[in-house]
Amino acid sequence: IATRAAKTDVSITTRIQGTTIGAAPFFQRTAILHVVTNAIRVLEPDGTERQVIKDMDGNMPRPKIRACSISDPFVLIVREDDSIGLFIGETERGKIRRKDMSPMGDKTSRYLTGCFFVDSTGLFEKNLKSTIALNGTTTTLQAAVNPGSSGQSLLLVRPQGILEIWNLPKLALVFSTSMISTLQNVLTDSHDPPALSLLQDPPRKPQDLDIEQILLAPIGQSTPRPHLFVFLRSGQLTVYEAHAGGQGPDPPATVRASSLDIKFVKVLSKAFEIQRPEEGEKSILAEQKRVLRMFIPFVTTPTPGTTYSGVFFTGDRPSWILSTDKCGLQLYPSGHNVVHAFTPCSLWDSKGDFLLYSEEGPSLLEWIPEFNLDGPLPSRTIPRGRPYSNLIFDASTHLIVAASSLQARFASFDEDGNRVWEPETSNISDPVCDCSTLELISPDLWVTMDGFEFATNEFINDMAVVLLETAGTETGTKEFIAVGTSINRGEDLAVKGATYIFEIAEVVPDPAFSSKRWYKLRLRCRDDAKGPVTAVCGFSGYLVSSMGQKVFVRAFDSDERLVGVAFLDVGVYVTSLRTLKNLLLVGDAVKSVSFIAFQVI
Repeated sequence: IATRAAKTDVSITTRIQGTTIGAAPFFQRTAILHVVTNAIRVLEPDGTERQVIKDMDGNMPRPKIRACSISDPFVLIVREDDSIGLFIGETERGKIRRKDMSPMGDKTSRYLTGCFFVDSTGLFEKNLKSTIALNGTTTTLQAAVNPGSSGQSLLLVRPQGILEIWNLPKLALVFSTSMISTLQNVLTDSHDPPALSLLQDPPRKPQDLDIEQILLAPIGQSTPRPHLFVFLRSGQLTVYEAHAGGQGPDPPATVRASSLDIKFVKVLSKAFEIQRPEEGEKSILAEQKRVLRMFIPFVTTPTPGTTYSGVFFTGDRPSWILSTDKCGLQLYPSGHNVVHAFTPCSLWDSKGDFLLYSEEGPSLLEWIPEFNLDGPLPSRTIPRGRPYSNLIFDASTHLIVAASSLQARFASFDEDGNRVWEPETSNISDPVCDCSTLELISPDLWVTMDGFEFATNEFINDMAVVLLETAGTETGTKEFIAVGTSINRGEDLAVKGATYIFEIAEVVPDPAFSSKRWYKLRLRCRDDAKGPVTAVCGFSGYLVSSMGQKVFVRAFDSDERLVGVAFLDVGVYVTSLRTLKNLLLVGDAVKSVSFIAFQVI
């Protein structure tokens, strides 16, 4: 248990031994509910013990608790034998007790996973149909403390792939579907009674299509909507959005006393590659390597008037799952290799902070408010004062190489350097043509570290990071910046071009900036061409470039010149070049694509 210290430090006041399955504030944030592998504990804010309920069956210990879900005043535990336990808090006494689960079946009932849902959106309350009274508060004191508390529900998944939603506190079954086992596009209520648990002799083994995690939580910006998150043991993640009106035109064959007239519509699906330990491996090392994949809901207010409700997915593929008013559901990777634990944090009076435990240890994250989340990738607008035609990212230096698109006055010269044409009168000006400059930009400071100016009649068509052979490294290869240009020579002369090879070299840092490392663009080679160089790319240590209808393959000899290796006449004006494994993709002006193979003899 930790408290806020000076500045951004955390002071740990209490350490509790044992494996923690879950912990959360309880009794209207006046206590801490702590779940371990064999007990449920109620702690005071300073960590002293108020109550302990050992998970025992008479005098016999039960299987270890492997998962839990906490939603004041309810606690759900799931044991290693897939049995569950349900507890409820008594606010007047400040203690918890076991809750009767007889409506859910006998004690042999088994469940894979479960969670609670607090209906803050009002969707469940508006579409709940019941012939019996389901409303009611747990205790009078709780009603006085939380007069506007929303209804709570319990979601459970049985081993045969049946999702059940139980209304609380009276445990009335209001929704049941078996279509979730095959991840159907739309999930509707089957109106079936509580499912029977299958016999487990011999004990049931985990299967790839088992539902490992489930969560129902609101997602959105100004008007969040409930979303159902499902994660299979095979690594398949599926998200459904809840909508009203799940009842079809025909009346159901069986009628329950209570039903929830909603449906879940699939809105997102993603497959994760899962690596699991060998079957039967239960050593201490294997237990330490086990990665917990959990859905953790959060609400953050990065700026006044802007509030996001989302879900963070922990594990070895950690991701943010969000939705805004302008776009649908989006899944953004967090950038960590592994995240073991995650929680929103308000210790520093900020509603945009998070605490997480990753492969680097504990970290405090701050939400960056100026990012736009209305697309498949978070974006941020950086005003630069000029337009850009090309952008590439150099992974070795983490710098951006940008080609600015500018305008310059055009003048034509003869071989002696004299102007071919001069304006006859003062009211006639020189024509304007396109030109380019190359800029090396730091994404940390957003400053231009270095640049290269081309001629006033030369502009960039394409550029790329290419891996070329060189004698200057131990591996024999190095990444360079290849640029293809066009040189405009006027209306009566053919357009020419050039190929440039640049190197990003580290130099002594500029003392005027706080960056510890500084880089410069170094021109290593310029190769003139008879026509415009329209596209460039790298292929197996060679440079591939196009000039009109021809494609050239050249080697970088002695880090100072390009030597021709092969060429191909495509027959159509080439506009783009890309590498796909051992093939070269050539795009041309008539919107066709050619696949070309290149073999070194």
